[in-house]
Amino acid sequence: MDSFFAALKKRNLELKNILKECRRQLAHLPEGRLRIAEKAGKPQYYQSGGEKDVYLHVKNRTIAEQLAQRRYCEKVIRQVEKELKQMESLAAVYQEDILAKVWEEMNPLRRALVQPLDVPDEEYARAWSEVAYVGKEIDETERTFLTERGETVRSKSEKIIADMLALRGVPYRYEYPLKLRGWGTFYPDFLALNVRTREEFIWEHFGMMDNPEYVRKYLKKTRIYEKSGIYPGHNLLCTFETSVEPLDPLMVEALIQRFLL
Repeated sequence: MDSFFAALKKRNLELKNILKECRRQLAHLPEGRLRIAEKAGKPQYYQSGGEKDVYLHVKNRTIAEQLAQRRYCEKVIRQVEKELKQMESLAAVYQEDILAKVWEEMNPLRRALVQPLDVPDEEYARAWSEVAYVGKEIDETERTFLTERGETVRSKSEKIIADMLALRGVPYRYEYPLKLRGWGTFYPDFLALNVRTREEFIWEHFGMMDNPEYVRKYLKKTRIYEKSGIYPGHNLLCTFETSVEPLDPLMVEALIQRFLL
């Protein structure tokens, strides 16, 4: 899957950054090794590396910390270099998503008859977006807003969220019916898809947080979600506003970047 290669690239970048930082630290750390002895239940530090070990008085604890950091960085570098070499070997073997390639190379007429076990991200996102469903009915008397995709939503804030999701290429369904065992059908504001990981996220916008009754309903709703295994900051994304503090588009962007890309 594309997500595997994305994770591989992400880990590769993380390791290279760790390697760079360790080497930077080593350039400023003192030479030698730290030997630790114990006397009367208290550690005693010695700097080794010369003809004889040098005792580090308590006032020289900084040197002991630097020597310990040196040893740590040296060990980390060895492990990082080992993992990077293993990742290079893995990437050399799996240079492309073989299962996705099988799907892509099929005759389109034959492909239409097959239920694929794995598909490219683009195809997966397209199929996910085209799922037919009946959302929650909007009363004719309600004030509505039109998104850039031509959908009718219930608030200006929902329009902002929908337009920003669309702008970032994040597939979403507005008020998609979600059946929660023991609780019936819920219509979350958005069900969004992280195409890279194939994870689905519920996005709820709570727009009247200065209304005590509304806050009570918010607490009840989130507790129902939690009892169904849906948790804020995990697979439930929440945004908020009050009459004096409107929705912050920067927060919307931060959630998209953190969970959906």
